[in-house]
Amino acid sequence: MIRYNLSSPVSALSHIGRTVETQLRHLGVLTIQDLLFYFPVRYDDLRNITEIKDLKIGERAVVRGKIELIQSRRSKYRKKLLTEAIVSDATGSLKILWFGQPWLIKMFKTGDELYLVGEVKDDGSGAYMSSPSYERASGHATIHTGRIVPVYALTEKLSQKQVRFLMSRAFPLASSIVDWLSQDLRTRYKLLDLKRAISFVHFPPDNQKMEAARRRLKFDELLRLQIFAAKVKQELKKLPAPKAVFNEKATKQFVQGLPFELTEAQRKAAWEIVKDISRPRPMNRLLEGDVGSGKTVVVAIAALNAVGVCDHVTAASDLVTNKGQVAIMAPTEILARQHFKTFSKLLGPHGVQVELRTSSEKGKKGIIDSNVVVGTHALIQDSVKFKDLVLAVVDEQHRFGVRQRQALKDKREDGKMPHLLTLTATPIPRSLALVFYGDLDLSVLNEMPKGRQRIETVLVSNASQPPPHKPTHPPLKLRGGGEKGTASNFAKQNLEVVPFSREQAYQFIRTEVAAGHQVFWTCPIIDPSDTLGVRAATEVFEHLRTEIFSDLRIGLLHGRMKSKEREKVMEAFVGPSCHHERSEGSRDSSPAVQNDRGHTIDILVATPVIEVGIDVPNATVMVIEGAQRFGLAQLHQFRGRVGRGEAKSYCLLMVEEKGTASNFAAQNLEVVPFSARIKAFLECDNGFELAERDLTLRGPGDTYGIAQSGFPEFKIASFADVEIAKEAKEAAEVILTRDPELTNYSELKQAILDKEGRTHLE
Repeated sequence: MIRYNLSSPVSALSHIGRTVETQLRHLGVLTIQDLLFYFPVRYDDLRNITEIKDLKIGERAVVRGKIELIQSRRSKYRKKLLTEAIVSDATGSLKILWFGQPWLIKMFKTGDELYLVGEVKDDGSGAYMSSPSYERASGHATIHTGRIVPVYALTEKLSQKQVRFLMSRAFPLASSIVDWLSQDLRTRYKLLDLKRAISFVHFPPDNQKMEAARRRLKFDELLRLQIFAAKVKQELKKLPAPKAVFNEKATKQFVQGLPFELTEAQRKAAWEIVKDISRPRPMNRLLEGDVGSGKTVVVAIAALNAVGVCDHVTAASDLVTNKGQVAIMAPTEILARQHFKTFSKLLGPHGVQVELRTSSEKGKKGIIDSNVVVGTHALIQDSVKFKDLVLAVVDEQHRFGVRQRQALKDKREDGKMPHLLTLTATPIPRSLALVFYGDLDLSVLNEMPKGRQRIETVLVSNASQPPPHKPTHPPLKLRGGGEKGTASNFAKQNLEVVPFSREQAYQFIRTEVAAGHQVFWTCPIIDPSDTLGVRAATEVFEHLRTEIFSDLRIGLLHGRMKSKEREKVMEAFVGPSCHHERSEGSRDSSPAVQNDRGHTIDILVATPVIEVGIDVPNATVMVIEGAQRFGLAQLHQFRGRVGRGEAKSYCLLMVEEKGTASNFAAQNLEVVPFSARIKAFLECDNGFELAERDLTLRGPGDTYGIAQSGFPEFKIASFADVEIAKEAKEAAEVILTRDPELTNYSELKQAILDKEGRTHLE
């Protein structure tokens, strides 16, 4: 008899220890229902049993056999406790070794039949498996072997076996889950009922049922997103907003005073935003543009109109006072300081007072008097007071939810909702954005400012010896010519690449640093890993610091460092150059910018935490270790960290032995799994085109690579599920037409409330 229900704590399923319960809590799993809705990230198909006579050294296999012998002993060398068994089937015998698992001698006995999963090895005396996964072949349905096995994203202190066992105990309760989707909608979109979907997603009997289960659960997740987006848009239309009056004369003066010409995309986006903030309903707009496309200038034009700037500034008395206010929020203090310098330079000459408010700015408290205030997300906290907040700008931050919008509304005493503009440097295809972000209006900067130099992207082999045809500076030439033989033409001309060796790359980097420039060195992981086979940040840092560039100044930055520590490292890398911030789209050749040498770090080794927003005009080289580990969107973000000054910039892709450039031509760039991405990255530097290719190249199980841009993080859906998202959007319209208040969809309504907070914004 089952004595627990869906709302019971997960500990009711079994006598789990406090450690397991704590680790599950870290995953957001508190109740049995939470557990059932914690979905696998992938599956291992362990249905195919290999006979022992057919085992091949180096391959992973599933074996079913009977224990002929099992014993424990101490190993010869390190005296570790070793459990050794001989397992046989009708075709032969296999030795099994387990290290440090003495309880197995009590768990198993001669004659027991097991499933074993592991890599087949050979120590010279014959084939064996070392520490394989195991499960009794008892006649009952297996959980860990002999089937399609779910694999979950877990903490270090949780094992797959623990979670699968708990899931199997919770399994019977799937039948008590209420399906909130009506039968007619399930029929229309050919969806499983929710009970079977939950059952099949955890323990699928075959691939077809697994995919059907995943499709239903993706549909549910995307439907909630679509309904929430529609409700937010609906509610915002009911709210009043402060109106900003378009000042045509001041705007023209501002644009004419810029040292560069606006692109058509900038003009269009600025006009869309200016029109929105002049209306009595709150704007909720996303401004997306490639790295360096000029979002800052567009924001400055919007701010100029939001604060009610004077037509012409002739004296200090003409400074804008007691007019509308703009809050610009950056994800970090160092980015906030960079934005402060940029907006001061752009708006100061037009009479706009710009103020910096961060935790480091001591003595700045109370009501904000300035027209534009730049800071972190903390600007919407209760302690910060505005006189007349008209526009809030959020740069590369987490998606602004209902609670954050409510906090903005609370900054005004008249009950009006300030306008909201969200920025992202992650190019998202318009078709994708319109489907996934229905609550946002969209402005796109799909042109680059004139004069921005192309970043040369090159490949670096792990081979220790230089190639036969040694490339010269600039790095990487091709056999065959073309337009100077640059790497970007490689894929188009189908020529064989002569990659840099690491030694040549090191020499080139030394040359760049000697010229006063700086280097980003990006690594996919923090610490070394035996399984991933890529260089880690800590490993590269020590190697460069002690062996390769012992005479240069090397810094380390990663996500486990405290925020203050990360800020300090970035300050050392950016140096005083941040005080001479260039406006996006400009080509500032002043000596202050180009010849500044105030930084104290020459090479910054970092994990992908450097992806977001930092501007270092003096950095001319981006090195990407394990480039095949990243998607196109991330690679493009990394590359965009350089090329922001006058000097020619380079992106060096460090690829592993199996994917070196010399193999690409021979393999026709399609056989090696990551070769299509590398090919696309070499031949294209347009972020929107790369985003389209990324969507095509990466499977439904992959993330789109924009999590750090603050967009929705799905449990099971992904940005590749465009067709399902379109169906969900259509279903959302049907549901809201029938039942605008979701009266008959209480479970759906509660799910949205639990995730997003109050739906109503009044």
